[in-house]
Amino acid sequence: MKNKKIDQSEAPSEQEKLLEALLGSDDELEDEVRANESLAALGISPSNLISEFADHLEKEARRLEGEGRAEATHVRAVLRDTRARMKLAEPVDNDLNLSPRPSPRVQSKSRYWTNASVLALAAEREPVETIAEEARKAILEFTEAGGSVAPLDPFALAEFRRISVIPREDVRDARTKHLGGGKFMIEYNPNRPRGRVRYSLCHEITHTLFPDCGEKVRNRATHEEMVEDEWQLEMLCNVGASELLMPFGTLPEFNEQMLSIEKLMQLRKDYDVSTEALFLRVARVATSQCCVFSASRRKAGPDYQIDYVRPSKSWQVPIPNGFKLPKTSVVRHCTAIGYTETGIEQWLTTLGDIRVECVGIAPYPAQIYPRVMGIIIPVSPSHHISNKINYRRGDAMDPRDEGGYRIITHIVNDKTPVWGGVFARAVKKKWPLAQTDFERWSAEEKRNLSLGSARLVEVDERLAVFTMVAQRGYGESNKPRIKYSALKSCLESLADTAERCGASVHMPRIGSGQAGGNWEVISELIEDALCGRGIKVFVYTLPNAPVKKDPQARLGFSQSEDQGGGQLNLI
Repeated sequence: MKNKKIDQSEAPSEQEKLLEALLGSDDELEDEVRANESLAALGISPSNLISEFADHLEKEARRLEGEGRAEATHVRAVLRDTRARMKLAEPVDNDLNLSPRPSPRVQSKSRYWTNASVLALAAEREPVETIAEEARKAILEFTEAGGSVAPLDPFALAEFRRISVIPREDVRDARTKHLGGGKFMIEYNPNRPRGRVRYSLCHEITHTLFPDCGEKVRNRATHEEMVEDEWQLEMLCNVGASELLMPFGTLPEFNEQMLSIEKLMQLRKDYDVSTEALFLRVARVATSQCCVFSASRRKAGPDYQIDYVRPSKSWQVPIPNGFKLPKTSVVRHCTAIGYTETGIEQWLTTLGDIRVECVGIAPYPAQIYPRVMGIIIPVSPSHHISNKINYRRGDAMDPRDEGGYRIITHIVNDKTPVWGGVFARAVKKKWPLAQTDFERWSAEEKRNLSLGSARLVEVDERLAVFTMVAQRGYGESNKPRIKYSALKSCLESLADTAERCGASVHMPRIGSGQAGGNWEVISELIEDALCGRGIKVFVYTLPNAPVKKDPQARLGFSQSEDQGGGQLNLI
């Protein structure tokens, strides 16, 4: 929409003053492109918005005229100006309101992201999701090698990634140095609290996930010199650190009654993690409608703006990065680390009343004011419920009729096309065609039996078997044979197939038996890849069979379980 240019050398007229008061110039977005992108993200047509505003002015002018008030003249002047703007406006896509709203998890980068390291990482992807995905990939690789999922041992993760870790008491928290040849060294202060050390190490490990890390982080010892858009890089490293500290499979016993700032802060202490790590984890595991946000005030003035949001699976309304919060928002009270505040507010008309619960956390380097982490919950949520795994007692080879196409899925290894696992042998016995087809397919090309490959074969009119190669070898092993990254790839292929066929998916607790996988990790991979796309998933346990415990050793997550007293005992 093209606005009329106003001569800045002239004093504003009464009409312009009233227009500014009505529109709230202090809250305007930085430019017209950002404004239109923000409206589009909310499913709002700019032309319709201006038309509604003009209707509002018309009603207001009539009311003032009826009361004989002089202000009616000024409102009429603003109305004429608004209608003139409507005529000057460029044509708007009439289908804007009819097109699907963008996913809350995938937002346009717009002009919000400017940091060179961020752009080198994300290219055309959304940076927050990209760094989170890179961190999850690193954790899956680490877990496949036998590393602990919860709690994360950052020293072990650094060693796995061939990053040297050296204690230095003269370092503020931690810093990364490039040693050349793609090798890095992290120096950290061992005198910091345990939780701070873990977070700082994960933050630095995340820096090494950026493709230009070698040239960008040589001088990270001087955080105080951070200028311009370096906060974007630091913010993404915070997100990555949070994903590393609380990855897949952590916080399995979370329930919706924990969605209050007081309970979350207690949970943070119990788990000995950063506030940001806990909040981001809550966004991933919560089934109810909620949305986690990070906000900051980096410029002079009291305004806070959204740095990023992470919605739960059932959240419906996208909130753009850079969105300015109302000046009266309770976030303004979180002026020190640990200060909490709650309140009922209105941010967007599409959101309605929301409950805001927030807390002050450490600021970006070289910044004065704390950042604010918070969670928002609709006061009157819709009845949308996120899709979850359906657990059943029964036999996965006898999937109960769901009124449509059904796919049974299982895992096999990458060394032999002859199925030897308990469930695989049962499938082979009941449907010999599935085994025969898999052997023939494996013989066609050697790569067909590689990790991440999958094969679908129909065994009945409305039934198919989907075989996933996600286990490295077979037999006894001191490390889990499951390969989570391969399983993730197979599940994504399964999701494509199930969507195309309109099928439900049925399985045993895949990967948690002879493959040695962690079901809490596997189930979350399933919910992300399948349930997140609306596919019905049914997991079966045989009648009277016990539910197997996690075969991977776990460390005590809370400080009370730390047997090392006050020492940094993370191994």
